[in-house]
Amino acid sequence: MKRTLLVALTAILMTGAASCADPPPSPTTLTPTELRYRLLDAFPDFFWCDPDFFPIGSLERELQNALNQFEGIRSNAEEFDAIVKRIGLKQKLNYTSEEQLLVYRQHKLLNLAIVEFLPASHGFNFVILVGQEGQGERISGIIATDGRTSVTRREPSYNTCPICLAQGTLVGTPNGLVAVEDLAVGMEVWTLGDNNQRVAAPILEIGMTPAPAFFKLLKFTLADGRSLTVSAGHPAINGDVLGEFDDGDVLDGSVIVGIQVISYHGKTYDILPAGTTGYYWADGILLASTLKDQTPPVS
Repeated sequence: MKRTLLVALTAILMTGAASCADPPPSPTTLTPTELRYRLLDAFPDFFWCDPDFFPIGSLERELQNALNQFEGIRSNAEEFDAIVKRIGLKQKLNYTSEEQLLVYRQHKLLNLAIVEFLPASHGFNFVILVGQEGQGERISGIIATDGRTSVTRREPSYNTCPICLAQGTLVGTPNGLVAVEDLAVGMEVWTLGDNNQRVAAPILEIGMTPAPAFFKLLKFTLADGRSLTVSAGHPAINGDVLGEFDDGDVLDGSVIVGIQVISYHGKTYDILPAGTTGYYWADGILLASTLKDQTPPVS
């Protein structure tokens, strides 16, 4: 009888101990910005284009953009909290210029280094580019709300920052003006020959680059009425990139009277005509090609 009571008492005590044990911890749910940081940590060799330095830029311009955009970044409390925690800053009313710059740099990485970040069931679908400029890799996958990452696809990617023409730019051809996105290898366009005369030449190569998020183009307006929307890194025929031109400079024989920075979503394009120069007319303005060595020919 005593043995039976002892067994029963032991069972009761074990049941009570089990009921008092801590429940298993629930999975941690991370914020979207924390998940973005997990991706950047998982793929540290990510490829991206810094709009403050590509193709040209300066620390002064980056700092000015940081100061101009800081309050907007701060208004997104979820992202801002994750950033200041990441870089070890305290929440406070006023931040120094240097601290605002640190926050801005993190904001750029979070929003530009990940190509796609779209809500999905229990997480986000993502796309990120890895590797150096040139041959790299495009990685697609899913990151769960607890930070677990699953790669669903890996494929080769040519990593580059856009330095080309906007969609809809009209290129001069013997058959009239043709939108750059409608051109094909083998079609003839006007180019500049060795004798500085306009000649027809077939297209040898076409480049197309998707523009990253928040990409900007420059719209140039010339005194003679011509205008062109193009990336800052596209070369003029003297070898200088267009982002180095200012109001009052001369572009293709006419004075620049306006330069406007505009947001752009889509793809950028470039072509390479046959011949020694590689030049062609885009919206009536003679340009060099990013697909050719930009050393100006000897006249």
